[in-house]
Amino acid sequence: SLGYHYDWTERMYKKDMKTPFPSDLADLCREIASAVLGQHASAVFTPEAAIVNYYPCLPNTSMGGHLDDAEHTMEQPIVSISLGCPAIFLIGGRNKHDSKPLALLVRSGDVVVMSGESRYCYHGVPCILPHSAVQYREEDCEGTRSNSSCCDCGVDNSNGINNGSSSSSSGSCTVCSCRDDRENDRSDVRTDLDGCDEWDQDVVEYLNKARININVRQVNICGGDDHMWVEKAGSGATKS
Repeated sequence: SLGYHYDWTERMYKKDMKTPFPSDLADLCREIASAVLGQHASAVFTPEAAIVNYYPCLPNTSMGGHLDDAEHTMEQPIVSISLGCPAIFLIGGRNKHDSKPLALLVRSGDVVVMSGESRYCYHGVPCILPHSAVQYREEDCEGTRSNSSCCDCGVDNSNGINNGSSSSSSGSCTVCSCRDDRENDRSDVRTDLDGCDEWDQDVVEYLNKARININVRQVNICGGDDHMWVEKAGSGATKS
């Protein structure tokens, strides 16, 4: 955790369990919120905590359907940054069985912003994909397609829900977030390591076989002010 630490046993934040939140990450998330939600939303959004999830690229790696509802305010967005291996992100409704979830393919560098109604929706990650499983197809990115798949996992979004409750910062496809700068067949995050120091090489090697997901949110009702601290427990993860 970054900033306010999340107590996974009690499923709540603790006022005295806190480390300084990285200023560069806070600035980045405010810029993202401004681009997606507008300058006014960014002005009142104070990043105070981040839960960082590490996913090895293994067949049984997943995150069950859950709600992020331990924050004292649900009015502020969650900014979710993906690095490393691709993954399938699912988002449904307020109840687990309300509707069929919308499937999104998120790649390294993609960002999902959950705000408004989506802050109250169940979401999860059913699988992590190797880089070689995802291939860029130009025809799938020429416009919004209601029945397209841009990866070998074969996710079909034709029956998915798209009620505008969540936003991806890149891409026009209904299933995947395709970017113009992606190569036609990218098998790794990066393979040319000439000139990189040992630290950078270790990071690249890790991201070639795992996924890091950084989820940034505001905790306090008034960002940056804990005088109105609330002892609030979230529902947390549930079995899928």
